[in-house]
Amino acid sequence: MVSYDRKAMHKGFLYLYASIPNKIVSIKTIIIMKKLKLFLLSAFLCVGSLAVNSCGDDDEDDAKSSTPSTNDSNVTPNPGGDTNNDKPAPVETKTFTVTFNTDGGSEVAAQTVEDGKSATKPDDPTKEGFWFLGWYVGENGYKFTRPVSDDLTVIARWLEKTEYVDLGLPSGTLWATCNVGAQNPWDYGDYFAWGETRPMDNYVFGTYKYVNSDSDELTKYCNHSSYGYNGFTDNLTVLQPEDDAATANLGKDWRMPTQAEFRELYDNCDWEWTSNYNGTGVSGRIVKSRITSTSIFLPAAGCRGVLDLNDAGSSGCYWSSSLNTDDPGGGRGLYCDSGYVTPGYWLTRQYGRSVRPVRCK
Repeated sequence: MVSYDRKAMHKGFLYLYASIPNKIVSIKTIIIMKKLKLFLLSAFLCVGSLAVNSCGDDDEDDAKSSTPSTNDSNVTPNPGGDTNNDKPAPVETKTFTVTFNTDGGSEVAAQTVEDGKSATKPDDPTKEGFWFLGWYVGENGYKFTRPVSDDLTVIARWLEKTEYVDLGLPSGTLWATCNVGAQNPWDYGDYFAWGETRPMDNYVFGTYKYVNSDSDELTKYCNHSSYGYNGFTDNLTVLQPEDDAATANLGKDWRMPTQAEFRELYDNCDWEWTSNYNGTGVSGRIVKSRITSTSIFLPAAGCRGVLDLNDAGSSGCYWSSSLNTDDPGGGRGLYCDSGYVTPGYWLTRQYGRSVRPVRCK
């Protein structure tokens, strides 16, 4: 659009018009000058009108350019607009049913699970006279982290509760199915210092009940005067009932095995290491009798020293009621891991070890 300086044009035309003389000698010249004056006056008015109209057009164009056009293809539609293109097609979520077959145990409600998500592990069911081993699909334990992609039934597996197992041993000794303090055969149970009947907070010699705390010398179960407090000896080599963790916790029918009974167990059984006893994920030794084919399980419960639990899942340490007569500061027992089974293994008294009770027929 052409721009005009209206004031300058106005001034120029007025100057040119005023400069034409009014008095001319020639008649012809007078006529010409009058026509020229009329022409200039008309031109002045016309140009002024054009300048005004042009400026108005500019203002109108500016106003139009500042207002967005609703027909402009570059304008983004209102995201909140209610158009058919803005509505996503509904997606149907697949769901599946996980059913819990308790095989005679307490009822467990089925679960509806979205495709690709996991079922929630329910509380363990109960069944009179049985221990609950876990949930299974076929022969495999079911993992509740597994995504569900179809309808599924998981089945409870149970182990009959028995207090003890008759392994057919020559002595007639019956071995308990659980450690002292355990709720089932694969539970670690409690840990005891040798001759203590309750678990300790701190498994150190200074807090052990049958030692003088000032000198660490023995006050019971000592057959060497050099180990006894002020030369004390009593020549007791097997724990008495009041110091037997099995008797104290389970009653007079139960006691801790002697070292000879551990040796008998070792000599008459096969000792198979497992890292997943009956699908429980617990490691230990399955002790199967060569006489009756019955078995017990000794979990790899580790050993407690000071405040720590050591080697749980990789080894098992079990007390006998027998004193280490070579060094009465310790007791005898059995040690097992994935590579070795050692009856007669000994450890100083203050360490916390498992106790597997026995009884006689």
